[in-house]
Amino acid sequence: MRHVPRRALLAAAWLVVAGCTGPGIGIPGRSSAGGSARAFPAAMTIPVTVVSVPTADSQPYHITPGADGGVWFTELKGNKIGRIGPGGTIQEFVMPAGGSQPHGITLASDGNVWVAESGSSKIARISPRGTITEFSLPARSAPAHPVQGADGDIWFTESGTHRIGRMSLAGELVDEIPIPARTSNLNGIAATPDGSIWFAEPDANRLGRVSPAGAVQDFAIPTPKSGTAHLVGLPDDSVWFAENGGNKVGHITPRGTIREVSLPAGAGAPSTVAVAGDGTIWVTEQKAARVASISPSGAITEYGVPGEDPVGIAVGSDGAIWVAEDDGNRIGRLVPPAPRA
Repeated sequence: MRHVPRRALLAAAWLVVAGCTGPGIGIPGRSSAGGSARAFPAAMTIPVTVVSVPTADSQPYHITPGADGGVWFTELKGNKIGRIGPGGTIQEFVMPAGGSQPHGITLASDGNVWVAESGSSKIARISPRGTITEFSLPARSAPAHPVQGADGDIWFTESGTHRIGRMSLAGELVDEIPIPARTSNLNGIAATPDGSIWFAEPDANRLGRVSPAGAVQDFAIPTPKSGTAHLVGLPDDSVWFAENGGNKVGHITPRGTIREVSLPAGAGAPSTVAVAGDGTIWVTEQKAARVASISPSGAITEYGVPGEDPVGIAVGSDGAIWVAEDDGNRIGRLVPPAPRA
């Protein structure tokens, strides 16, 4: 498969903003529809490495750690998959299907990464060397996000046909589970160790769960029009999710109890969530151009991004935070400060 190597360049500075307390000097924010920019609390600098994606306007969207310590990311408009190796080399791999619109991406236990091709209704498997194999789904499936379940299979949302799909690591379509609400616009997906598969229904303002036995259950999100589109599973079988329209990050227990946490930057549009090894939750805030962390004790810290529109977020094997900047056409790597003693 054709690829374009390039060395990582450009050291830059990101900003860290104190959690929720006290007023500060305003820094420019971004409006959602051309309105006036918001002012956010005072900030201080923190180092970060920024890597420009070689293909112009490729729209890097979602990102996942690789098996070798690097990261892989989708290029929604560029019709490519990108990879940054542990040494900083960036490569791009062209998707075989034209107009595939690679969307969500995840690392599986076999060392391959799996991608949902929302434009071509396929699931792709990419080897560590960049060999791409595509597996066709029924027409108009429009898969959005994949995840590996506790059973080892790849599960994914099908926004076009309102189903949850399941595929073996060999590429066999094992099952498609219909979701009752056909206007829910299925999006993000997460797996938990108990064998459950959780998914986001943003248009229905609900979260759904497929039990290990295949039963489907829905849970209403308290905040109206929360815009929940992405979620992540935790070792305790609970799930955290980003409320893009509610400016909150939510947590749901295996029994369905929901708790919501408001973020300091108002109207920041939380987009994607990830969990670190110490239990810290990380989330991108698209409209505020920030990423935020929520510690296990509940402390919130926000980091301003020098580019624009951070969407995907992932925690690397070394604990670094990786962010895909959609409009900025860049990938950022942030090393969080050591926790205070």
